[in-house]
Amino acid sequence: MASTTSLSSSSGGPQGLQDPHDNAYRRFFRSSDLNLSRTRTATVKGRAESQGYQPVPGMIARIPANSSSFKLVADFENYNAGHYTVRWHVKMLQDSFIPNGLHFFVSVLYDAEPDTSGNLDVIMPQEKLDAIVKDEWCNFVLEEKLVIQPHEGAVQVQVSLCNNDNTERHEYSGLAVEHVEIRPIDKNAVTNTSFCEIAVTRACVPDFVIDSSIALPVAQNATNTLPAAPITRISASKGSRFLASLALSLDAAYITVYDMSIVSTTTDAQNEATNARTGYAVAVVEHPGIGNLPIGLALSTNGDQVAIFQEPKIGQWADESTVQRASFPFKLFNNPLVPPVSVVLNMNTVSSNNINGNATSPTNNTLASGSNPGNNIGQTPVPTSVVRMMQEAHCGHDILHVFIGYGKFLRGLRLKDALKRSSQKSSFFVACNGLYIDVFKISPDKKWDRNHTIQLTYLLPTFSRRLTCKMMMDSVSTTAMIFLENGGLCSTIWNLHTGFNHTYISCNEDNSYVDGNLRYSKAALSRDESIAALASIGGSVTTHFLKTGIPISHRTFPGTKIEYLGFYGCNDQLFVITRDNITSELKAMILDPMHLSYEIPVNKVPVPIIGSAICADFCIKGFWNSGVICEADTSKINCYSSHTPGNPRVIKNNQTVVRAKPTDVVCRSTFDKDIKYRLQTEFRREFLQEDASVVHWVCHVELIEENLTAMTQRTVISFVAEPWMRVWTAKIVNPEVLMSAFFLPCGTRFAVVGVQSLQIWNLPTSSDTKCSLQFIWSQRRGDSDCKSGHVRDHYLNITSISIYFDSGTSDTFAEIKVGDKAKKRTISIPGPGTLGADRAIRPCVQSVHLLAAAYVFSIHECKKTSEPPEALIYDDHAQAILHFARRHINYLLPAPVNVLPKKNLESPDRRKTESVLELLLGLPSLQTANFDFVDGLINSEDASWIPNKDHHWNPIKRVIRGGDGRLVKVFTDYCIEKAKKIHPGYLIPVVECMEELADRYPSILVDLFRRTSYVPAPAHSYVPNYAIIANQHKKWKIRILLLFWVVPLLGVPLIICLAALGKTAAISNNFNGHKKPVFSLRNRIPIQSYGLHLEFRTKINRFGRRHGSFPSAPDVADEKTNGYSRYSHKVYVCPLPKMSWHGYYRMWDKDRHFAKSSFAKIAGKDFFDSPAMAATLKFKWYKFGTVFWFCRIYAACWYAIPVIVITTQQIWSSASYGRDMTNWYFPIGTTIIFGLAFFVAEILQFWDSPRKYLSSPYNYINLVAYILPTAACSELLFKVPDGSGTGSGPEGLWVMSFAILAVYLNLLFEFRVFKELGILVNIIINITRRIKWFFIIFGVFIIAFTNALLYVLHARGGNDSLEHPDGYPTDFLSALSVTYFFIAGRFDPVSSSLMDGSASFIIIMMMFFFVTTILLLNILIALMNDAFNESKQEGKLAWLKQLSDVIAGKTNCCLPIKMHLEEVHSTHACEVTLTGIRCEEIEVIYMSPDMRANPDWFPDYIYYGASEQEAELYESQYTITNKSELSVENQFLLEAVSGEQSVPAGVQKTILNDVRTLTSKLEEMELAREAHNKDMDEMKALQEQSNMELTEIKKLITALIATQSNKSGGGIASSEGGQTS
Repeated sequence: MASTTSLSSSSGGPQGLQDPHDNAYRRFFRSSDLNLSRTRTATVKGRAESQGYQPVPGMIARIPANSSSFKLVADFENYNAGHYTVRWHVKMLQDSFIPNGLHFFVSVLYDAEPDTSGNLDVIMPQEKLDAIVKDEWCNFVLEEKLVIQPHEGAVQVQVSLCNNDNTERHEYSGLAVEHVEIRPIDKNAVTNTSFCEIAVTRACVPDFVIDSSIALPVAQNATNTLPAAPITRISASKGSRFLASLALSLDAAYITVYDMSIVSTTTDAQNEATNARTGYAVAVVEHPGIGNLPIGLALSTNGDQVAIFQEPKIGQWADESTVQRASFPFKLFNNPLVPPVSVVLNMNTVSSNNINGNATSPTNNTLASGSNPGNNIGQTPVPTSVVRMMQEAHCGHDILHVFIGYGKFLRGLRLKDALKRSSQKSSFFVACNGLYIDVFKISPDKKWDRNHTIQLTYLLPTFSRRLTCKMMMDSVSTTAMIFLENGGLCSTIWNLHTGFNHTYISCNEDNSYVDGNLRYSKAALSRDESIAALASIGGSVTTHFLKTGIPISHRTFPGTKIEYLGFYGCNDQLFVITRDNITSELKAMILDPMHLSYEIPVNKVPVPIIGSAICADFCIKGFWNSGVICEADTSKINCYSSHTPGNPRVIKNNQTVVRAKPTDVVCRSTFDKDIKYRLQTEFRREFLQEDASVVHWVCHVELIEENLTAMTQRTVISFVAEPWMRVWTAKIVNPEVLMSAFFLPCGTRFAVVGVQSLQIWNLPTSSDTKCSLQFIWSQRRGDSDCKSGHVRDHYLNITSISIYFDSGTSDTFAEIKVGDKAKKRTISIPGPGTLGADRAIRPCVQSVHLLAAAYVFSIHECKKTSEPPEALIYDDHAQAILHFARRHINYLLPAPVNVLPKKNLESPDRRKTESVLELLLGLPSLQTANFDFVDGLINSEDASWIPNKDHHWNPIKRVIRGGDGRLVKVFTDYCIEKAKKIHPGYLIPVVECMEELADRYPSILVDLFRRTSYVPAPAHSYVPNYAIIANQHKKWKIRILLLFWVVPLLGVPLIICLAALGKTAAISNNFNGHKKPVFSLRNRIPIQSYGLHLEFRTKINRFGRRHGSFPSAPDVADEKTNGYSRYSHKVYVCPLPKMSWHGYYRMWDKDRHFAKSSFAKIAGKDFFDSPAMAATLKFKWYKFGTVFWFCRIYAACWYAIPVIVITTQQIWSSASYGRDMTNWYFPIGTTIIFGLAFFVAEILQFWDSPRKYLSSPYNYINLVAYILPTAACSELLFKVPDGSGTGSGPEGLWVMSFAILAVYLNLLFEFRVFKELGILVNIIINITRRIKWFFIIFGVFIIAFTNALLYVLHARGGNDSLEHPDGYPTDFLSALSVTYFFIAGRFDPVSSSLMDGSASFIIIMMMFFFVTTILLLNILIALMNDAFNESKQEGKLAWLKQLSDVIAGKTNCCLPIKMHLEEVHSTHACEVTLTGIRCEEIEVIYMSPDMRANPDWFPDYIYYGASEQEAELYESQYTITNKSELSVENQFLLEAVSGEQSVPAGVQKTILNDVRTLTSKLEEMELAREAHNKDMDEMKALQEQSNMELTEIKKLITALIATQSNKSGGGIASSEGGQTS
């Protein structure tokens, strides 16, 4: 890069705004530096060679003739912060030919940080170039100023001049360029006036301009001029009417607030600046060197307060850098334009338009005197005395005094103050310093209180920390903020007031959205905080639901860069500005966030970035539903209207407006001239299906395509437009009045006008050979209580209709009259493609019932028709209806009042929105057809329904209530498939109705849990890095629990240790260091509250002293090296979002059942035999179940031990003398207190679920164990034995006797966490349950034999006068016990009768022995054996059921201490042991509402690790390819067989592993054998080659010998010949 050369005599570098001439620079061009490539692209590099203001001779660059493109580039460096003007000194030659204009581009590159916010690009059109005088030098001055932000380090500026986009391959010539100049803006700078100054204006023209110089005070010196203070920041109040600007001079800051409700929006032809008529306030802050500091501006939501503060420079907040203190303190001002909260008016005073009577608006005075202030800064200033000044306020917080960062006012929440019991609305101010976010609550009386602080050190920024935090503050909303992490691969959305995580959005969650450059670079949140929009560096935009993270829509803009992304207007439309990567051309558009392909045309506007250009929404007259782009231009504010929606109007007298004729039934194709289309209407008479005696009209529409060249024709589509209109032939003689079809003047569509609807259809195109429905309109009746089963009774008839087409604007409108007394209404019809597609949303939602009727009719006709061509045509019509309805299925539109039930009009919770599915499923009278239509919408591969958490209407619940099991299955299958392919949030509606599914469709719920197991987690590379392992300290927990039994007094310290272990678990994220890890993602960031924090239910993590430096960048290599990884897992997710999430409720709330989690509602049922649910239970146990269970055991021991000690003391004291227990009040009282506490817990458990409580046998034992000891100890407390021997002491000793038994049993059940004991207890309980009928039969036999023996032994006839000598009792109960003990061999009462008793007695005793001892006891043994085997086989499922009860708090259940979840998680074998504890109060009973709101315990998603072999084995057990085609009986049979096959699954897996090992060894041996054979072949080849070489050598030797012999023979012959001669 060339060195910098100053234009002045001073050799010093630039010094900000002190001397503007010191940093004015030029770069000169010359033709000798021109580089002409083979493609005739001319490139010239500017040089810094100069002698003052005069160029060196020859320093002129001329574009050579016939150049295909050209580009002149000049580099500048060493610039301070400020505003600069760019001038090009050029000359247009006589042979100049630049047909498509010039393109000026300025790029700014900071060495310290990749901030490109100062880039400029302006296009000079050809019309302006043609008006320039030839062969005369002139200056092209860029109207848009170059802005250099305050920065650290150096800055590089590159200025370019090139031709505009050359799509037609023009050749350029005739342009001469001498130099380009960059100089700071200065109103008093002297320029060379000998050259013509030509302004290169912006492509966008402002609607109106606000001149801020009129509000600035004059300089206090002899010049009496306005200060040189360009505007650096602009801020607007959200949803209000105020606009604020900040202008900076070298030593002063000028703040101005404008009231936009009284700003004039008129402009003249020359686009001169206009001024506000009245309503602005000014504040002046003097501070040395403030012009060289980045100063931020924030305006409150209602405009009553303005704040300025110091922002970080570009390059600050680097890693490991020190946090600096602000040199400029935080300033706060009150806006006098906003009246105070309480205003007292004097009714006797004369009204005035002035808002503040204490000050006079200078603009009012100026305009009243007839002067025109204009836009010239050098005009006569307004006296300072008439300027309305803002008063400085004090927030009273030292942390803001030294604050450097970004600040923003937020709209307040209407919160209920628990102390005042009243509702009030407060606002907030958010201050971010890169490490912390401080949230200040501003009361209505403008009192600032520091509410809480959020720590950001755990979040890893995407680019630099400054850019990421700035992006976060730009998109922050009332309760949410979005932070780009992990290099842009993930976006995390957090709750601003609680620190909880809303959702994680990863760029590769949907495989169809992935491209090479998909890293998030920009983010925005909608105003209602329902949608998040993210832009990638590759030029793509994706919208997501904020609360669930489900992707809604995706759109890629090839070859562009997203410059701006934000939500626009009151309807939360997405405002996007893109820049072309080649031509740098800007394009603005307004997109529908639900369907990004729907686009609204936008005016040309600048990019709202840097803080000097913003997108504002003013809720005042003239700005309704139209955004305003406000751009700072030195001392002026240019205001652009991005889009102004208007009502459709038809100017019938306009020459471009053509009315569609019903006789236009023939049309030529616009894509192929050889294709002609013809519309045919056919009216048939058919019998009604309900009544064969009635004939009605059926109106058919056919579109025929004729090929004029091939002389062929085909039927494109044939359908019945209104099959619901069954008009009798007796009523209508002429059926032509029922329907008409004709082509529209645009030539690409045709209209079908029926009795109740208007349908617009698109003709086939070159890319689509079928017709598509584009628009439908109808009018629903206002009476929503219509119970008719005919859809025609729910809609009004159309009286007249006329369609118009404007060829000038390509707009189509329709004038429709409904009813005789109604007025005509004008309906806007969307254009071809996606142009104006938003206009079809409301009519589509209103016409869904008609679409359903048409779809069902076409489907039925398709099934009835046997001919394939006609069947396909009907199917095309049905698919076109489905395609049209799917495009609008996710929209939520405000429900019109006339369609709401009258009884709900005054209800505060009446429905405010309506959707397609809500209307289809919410009308019981049309349920049959609508349900079939919903089946078609959902049950297909291209279904596009997305669950919306913000819309509290669940379609699956409505289908369940409707009793359509087929449609329930369709919805659940759709949600499961989408959850696996796109996002787990699709299962939200299924989770919400789990209780209904468990009651009515249990098989669907079982299949749901099995199919949602081993679902791969999205963003597999991201999730483990932010995992919080739940089971990493289980061994230490078990050791501590075992230690507790040795040292019971250490229970409280051990609880603290357990809590500490649970907290340290959040630090480590070594995912592969655990055998079977279960974990959740980071669910909160540290937050510290200052006060009672009554507004938000959150657990506060108090952190220590603030960090004094920024954290360093994480070293991924070190983490991988230090992390000990024993296993290699694949991450799976339990795709059931918020299944464990509880609402806010207390045990005594009536609606507590609805606020419980779905997990708690289905706990204890047969739905947990799946790896996903096993991982969920395991996560819950290790997160909070261990601590709660330990506390429960600890309390149970303190209850059982005193009871045992008291009873033992009573026994010993009665055996000894005295029996004195007067000193035992403490253990007796402890027993009573603990017993009452446990009894209250039982009552709460019964109160929560009486039916399930009574169904558990453990609860009866617990009640006896708590009631009897408490009663006995209470009696003992009042009658304590004193040792006097006077009879003192309790009388009901039998109560304590039974209490001892109950306490031991209860303690036994509490200690059944051990494996062996737990197995036996569970088997005993299950056996008792399974053979209960045997005990009934056994009891009947005992009673029968007792009665018979009583009669035989004690009944006497007439001849029997003696009493029986045996001791068999006459009391029935005593006799019953004696008879029962006969089984044990106690025959003493009947010993004499057995010796010499009657024959009848002997026979009865023989029968008794045979029935009881031989028959019933052997049957009991056999039954117990069968019950034991069944209990053992069902151990896995029973254990999971009881484990869910433990955590959810339903019934008494079992839980293993050694956590055999690993066995269920890995092998899913049925031999899992069933051990556990009684701990039903964990979630429902023991937890408070705040505990149930803890996201660390109840995350949205639970992740677990497993190997791919385990997932494949599980899938092979429970799924096959054609399982969906099986009947319900066969599906249950398959599941039963799979369950039986799962028993030897572990053995099969071992065998498979052995087979794989043997196979690998065989393969190795085979490879070794092949290598040996190859070596042998090579040796044989070498041997053969050696033999061949030997053979060749032999031949050579033989040839040599022969040659030698020949030579010798020839010599002899020649000698002989010579001698002969």
